[in-house]
Amino acid sequence: MKHFLLGFLGIAVTLLGFILSFDIFLHYTVIFVFGWLCLMLFFNEKYFNNSNLKIIAKSRFILLLLVLGTIITLIIEYIGAYLSPAWFYSFDFFNFRYDFWFSIGAYIMYIPSAYETFTLIGNITKIKVKQRKNYQQLMNYFLIISVFLMFLPFFWSSERYPGLAFCFFIIGLVLCLDYMNCKLGKSSVLLNSFNSLKYLLIFFITSLILSIPSEYTNIMQYVWTYVNIPLIHIELYNVPVAVLIGWIPLVGIWINVFEITKHLTNKNLGQKKKSYSKDNK
Repeated sequence: MKHFLLGFLGIAVTLLGFILSFDIFLHYTVIFVFGWLCLMLFFNEKYFNNSNLKIIAKSRFILLLLVLGTIITLIIEYIGAYLSPAWFYSFDFFNFRYDFWFSIGAYIMYIPSAYETFTLIGNITKIKVKQRKNYQQLMNYFLIISVFLMFLPFFWSSERYPGLAFCFFIIGLVLCLDYMNCKLGKSSVLLNSFNSLKYLLIFFITSLILSIPSEYTNIMQYVWTYVNIPLIHIELYNVPVAVLIGWIPLVGIWINVFEITKHLTNKNLGQKKKSYSKDNK
């Protein structure tokens, strides 16, 4: 019954979101991504018995995801749309009206959707990655580089490509989140990508699957428009190739945020169980 509900909800809501995309894009994004999440959970749960449904359903996980997702989204939007403009909206993003909240909701919904899509492709390919032994030292380098790259937009002076500073910022954010993920869970998304070509390919496929409905539906209404990005004139059916490539680190951010949230949730629940057992003794 659980599988049937997930599958039905996934197909119905995804189709509804796609139909609405021809009229009200911002509302469609939240609906479509929620339906896609249900669809990915259905496939992972039914055919591989390896979904994250149990952890996603925990109230602590949802709360942490809302907080972390909102913080990450606001930072990305401020840097990418205002400080180092790589795009602009057809509305004032920080108006704190319904446009703002629908956009925030869509961004947060993308985090578990990206993770479940990545998990499904990993389940299909049955990928196994061996972690490097010297990863801790590499993580320290990641942290140093990430701090430099994330603060670069505040000192960037290029008038020709101000959006290029945002590209460096995104790379720095991926490195920073990967460092945090490694410290919490002893696993690095980036090092796994370096160690396995198949793992990197899964990243690329996931980003492609998520970027196509988002970017190509935007063409009909131009809710956002990209500017100040190098090689922006090279397009694939009216979408800059640089933008499609840019979804790869974006997926890296979402996967790291999901894993960080999962580690924090399990850690807090584990501490509660320990304290409960001590009280019983």
